[in-house]
Amino acid sequence: MFGEGARQEGDVEVCALIPVYNEAPYIEKVVKGCLKHLIAAYVVDDGSTDNSGELARDAGAIVMRHPINRGKGAALRMGFAHIMKDERWDGIVVLDGDGQHDWEEIPRFISYLQKGGYDIVVGNRMRDVRPMPLSRKATNCLSSRILSTLTGQKIEDSQCGFRFVKTEVLKKLVLTTTKFDTESEMLVEAARKGFRVGNLPIPTIYGAEKSYFRPLLDTLRFLRVAAKYVFRPRATPRKADPERKERC
Repeated sequence: MFGEGARQEGDVEVCALIPVYNEAPYIEKVVKGCLKHLIAAYVVDDGSTDNSGELARDAGAIVMRHPINRGKGAALRMGFAHIMKDERWDGIVVLDGDGQHDWEEIPRFISYLQKGGYDIVVGNRMRDVRPMPLSRKATNCLSSRILSTLTGQKIEDSQCGFRFVKTEVLKKLVLTTTKFDTESEMLVEAARKGFRVGNLPIPTIYGAEKSYFRPLLDTLRFLRVAAKYVFRPRATPRKADPERKERC
C-alpha cells in the first residue's frame, strides 16, 4: 500500500520527516529504510558540521538546512512548514536520524492511527525501559504524567520522537519552541484543540549514538511549556468517526 512512489485508490499520501544534527554514521540507512515504506523522506539538516545532509540527499531524501544549529524543535517546524506547502500529504511520520527508531514500524503507525481513529500516534517505549538510561527514564515518566494531566489523555512516552501526525492537525497548531520541548508542545496544543492521541508500543533501542538531550536543561524547558497550559481549559477529545478511519 505504501510502496515507493506508488499510490492506489483509497491510499493515503504519507512522507517522513527526519531532523538531523551530525548523524553521518546513521542517516543514509535511516533514509533508505523510510523509503522502503513511504513515497518521500524529508531531512532537515540542523547545522551539522559533518556531511549528514549530503549523505541524506545521496540516499534519496529531500534536504533542507539550517546554516547553524537551532535545535530539534526549530528543525521540526521548518520541516512541517515546507511539507505543508505541498497539499498532497495526508500525514507525516517523524523519526530521528540516529537509528533509534525502527523504520520497519512505520506501517504499524499508519494502521494504528487509521483503525483507532487517532489524529496523532506516539511511539511508546515504556513497556521495556531496560535499555533506556536512568536519567531519560526519570524525566520521561515525569513529563508523561504532567502531559497526561494537561491534555486529559493518556500520554505514555512524551519524549519519544517517533510519531505519526495528520497534516490537518499540524495546520491548526501554534508552535513557538525550538528545542526538545517542541515535541511536548505539539501534544498539548493538539489535545487542547480536541485531537486524539494514541500510544503505539515500539521497541526501545539505544546504542552507541550520541544523545543531545540534556536532562536538567530540557526538563526545565518542558516545565516552562507545561506552565503555559496549567490554567487554560482542556478540550474534550473528539470521538472517532468510523467513516474516517480509512484515511488520514
